[in-house]
Amino acid sequence: MNPITRLFIYVLLSLSIMVSTTMEVFLMHLCFIIIILIYKWPLSKELWSNFKPFLFYLPISGLIFFIISTILTTKSINIIAKDVMYATVRLYAMILVMSIYITEKQSNNLLIAVRGLWYDSKINIIWLDKIILFFELTLRLFPSTKQIWFDISRAQKAISKAPENSKLKNTINISKSIPDYILLNLNSTEKIVENMVMRGYGKSARRSVYPHIKFSLFDVYICFFLVLFLTSIHSFV
Repeated sequence: MNPITRLFIYVLLSLSIMVSTTMEVFLMHLCFIIIILIYKWPLSKELWSNFKPFLFYLPISGLIFFIISTILTTKSINIIAKDVMYATVRLYAMILVMSIYITEKQSNNLLIAVRGLWYDSKINIIWLDKIILFFELTLRLFPSTKQIWFDISRAQKAISKAPENSKLKNTINISKSIPDYILLNLNSTEKIVENMVMRGYGKSARRSVYPHIKFSLFDVYICFFLVLFLTSIHSFV
């Protein structure tokens, strides 16, 4: 399955949960989520670690919303409590769906798939191609950039610059390392630009893509069927 199709499925399912106005429709979506969880059971431990922080924050936000609603609206407390609980459960379901997508770790090829679809479209817009290239390089170089920052912190510890207990002082010390961090990355950026120019970037109107993840007719059928299916649920249930 194309990574774009996979993203479309999870996003559309989340949006469908968000606009669910009746309990029947929401319960049908909940059944879909349970089926997905059973199918993705080997990822359950990692999924739980990603989803666990929200178990604490969402009830707090629901409580704040409940207090504000009781002050600003004339609805009864029972109706407000019911609306808050329903909204919180829907948020839990949406977050769980997108947590499954993130936990799959199959979104790394998403930009490659976007480039493949862009290449197949035969459309030549330079600024859009540069945006895709920007995000692609960002994802590719983020691990090395993170390693540079880790090396700077380790070097400070090696010269007995232990981190401060105070958050303010620790922030000030980190800010002092930012100029060195920027200079190191500027040097790396110049080398990357030089290598790209040497390989011909900017001289050709369009870049090719490898590997080429094709957006097939099968993916079109899946997207169309899912839209039709969810629309039918909201219309007739």
